[in-house]
Amino acid sequence: MDLFGWALGGDVEYQRYILDVRKYVPGFWTTTLMLRGRGGLVTGYGDPRTVPDDTRFELGGVGLNGIRGYDNRSILPVGKDLYGGRTMLLGTAELKFPITGERSQLPLHGLFFVDGGNTWDSGDDTHPTDLYWGAGAGIRVEVPVLGNLGVDFGYGFDDVRGKDWIVHYQFGLDF
Repeated sequence: MDLFGWALGGDVEYQRYILDVRKYVPGFWTTTLMLRGRGGLVTGYGDPRTVPDDTRFELGGVGLNGIRGYDNRSILPVGKDLYGGRTMLLGTAELKFPITGERSQLPLHGLFFVDGGNTWDSGDDTHPTDLYWGAGAGIRVEVPVLGNLGVDFGYGFDDVRGKDWIVHYQFGLDF
């Protein structure tokens, strides 16, 4: 939760709420299923116009607000070409499996994923069934101290912003 302005002082007045829920489920053999849901809302104190453009939600690509199969920050509300929305929904299902053995010095994992999400300009516009979908596969290498290094091949299913394979590079502890 981020709070700016109002009783805290300053010229910028907005509040931003994000809920991120993850569930890891051991699967058959040595697989792990990761389920994740993320939702967000950013609004002004009484006037939505006080929300700075750079605090809005922009989805696509990789990272916390990533939808693989789309370019970074390419999923914006209808009619917006530069800044994101004030509401956001995002979901991911990822099945991860080992490629090398447990005793390997550099563990290598494969994964299959499905991502879905969207961002809207207001709560009234928000429709949980109106999502952009992407799916694909990837490879991860666990490097001590650095986290995961990986490559994902994602396909976006949307007719306008998707319909192409995109290569995404992962680096760090995120996700």
